[in-house]
Amino acid sequence: MATDTGTDHGSTIIRALEGAWDAIRRHHPDLPGVVMVTGHGRTPGDDAVTWGHHWPGRWTAADGSAVRPELFAGGELLALGSRRIMQTLLHEAAHALATVRGIKDTSTGGRYHNREFAKLASALGLQPPARPDEQRRGFSNCSITDETITRYAKAISALDSTVGHRIEDPVARLIASQASLPEETLPPVVELRPGAIGTDLPARPEPARRTTVPRTGRRLAVVCRCASHQVRDAHGGSRTVEGPRRIQATPGLLDGGPVLCGVCNAAFEPEN
Repeated sequence: MATDTGTDHGSTIIRALEGAWDAIRRHHPDLPGVVMVTGHGRTPGDDAVTWGHHWPGRWTAADGSAVRPELFAGGELLALGSRRIMQTLLHEAAHALATVRGIKDTSTGGRYHNREFAKLASALGLQPPARPDEQRRGFSNCSITDETITRYAKAISALDSTVGHRIEDPVARLIASQASLPEETLPPVVELRPGAIGTDLPARPEPARRTTVPRTGRRLAVVCRCASHQVRDAHGGSRTVEGPRRIQATPGLLDGGPVLCGVCNAAFEPEN
């Protein structure tokens, strides 16, 4: 049986993220140094993913000489490719600049991103939405511009070649795909190779369901692979509609395993 004796997988990821952060700091010298961390950004059953966060003053030097902010990049983010990783790092850099400059860039516990945040994000090379979104997150959903991708081409290429591990979470990917731009194509899902190291390990038990956090009831749109399907009309008859069937499913349902279409027998998945 093949074994994996390496212990540097995590440090390789961190070094890659640190390299990208250093590239941003070269263009924006007033950005602080950070303690870079990663891990899972979504708990099974939840309908939200933490792609990244900036936490001022989170870490303290062992000798008490300094405090440093934490910069978190979720393992689910790493599965979306280097463009999304750099976009998230720039988003968190806007929060870091706001802290350094004493600017209030969010409200409602950090959820709502105001116009001051949008200005900082623009200065860092992101394109804020034209108006606040309908999810009460304000101008949070900023996208990286082509000019910025060119500016950080070397760092993005390094992320592509260095980040060798990620968290493949179908629900997180579905949430990401529904927030992607029309011209953006997310990387394909990484499939386990036959005989992959670790595939003979016992399945991990599902984490206990959390009851202390209220559910939002958010549902995600998924489609099957039907080329056409039948729908009922207002008069009790039926008609043929081209394209796949579409349903709404909760993250908890999708976490439980594939949801199959009774017509084509394929699993409902995000629409490409």
